[in-house]
Amino acid sequence: MLAALRNEKPAPATGAEAYQLRIWDGRTRSFSDRPFDRQRAIAFAARRLLILMKQAGYREASIVPIPSTGHVQPDAPFLGAFIARAIEERDPRFVCRPVLSFAQPLPRSSPGGRRTATAVRVNLRSGTLGGLGRVILIDDVMMSGAHMRGAAAFLLEKGIRVEDGFVVARPAEAPPEDMMRVPPVELRL
Repeated sequence: MLAALRNEKPAPATGAEAYQLRIWDGRTRSFSDRPFDRQRAIAFAARRLLILMKQAGYREASIVPIPSTGHVQPDAPFLGAFIARAIEERDPRFVCRPVLSFAQPLPRSSPGGRRTATAVRVNLRSGTLGGLGRVILIDDVMMSGAHMRGAAAFLLEKGIRVEDGFVVARPAEAPPEDMMRVPPVELRL
């Protein structure tokens, strides 16, 4: 996980919603939902994820972004694809492959309102999967890990092994001081 994401109140002057990223080393970066700040946030996330991927030993990979829950048109843009493209622009050995979309907007599927990995897996669709090398999944925000587990299971059903997954942020309301010191989580399929 790269950061904790905190939604702040809209700024009175602009009405733009603000987001605060608390980075794993304790620093904080703030962004709003204005276009310039969105581009800065995407570039920042891409730069940090690329560093983490290289620290994990990857020198090249096919980056498959996990689609947003309402992403039903295969060629339509979504945040994960923007981040993956920004990673590819920084280092072309990490190739953006936004091949996943949903058959329909993903409904909430459990009593607590969270989606299950099974709901994600059965609703996913793929474009052309040929030519994928080492596959790394990326997700913009992780709540329960269901999207990551579901996407990995879906690709495994198609004969594609996911080697790793990286998440940009996790929502946090008053996060504990040690939130960024969490060890990597193994999401079992």
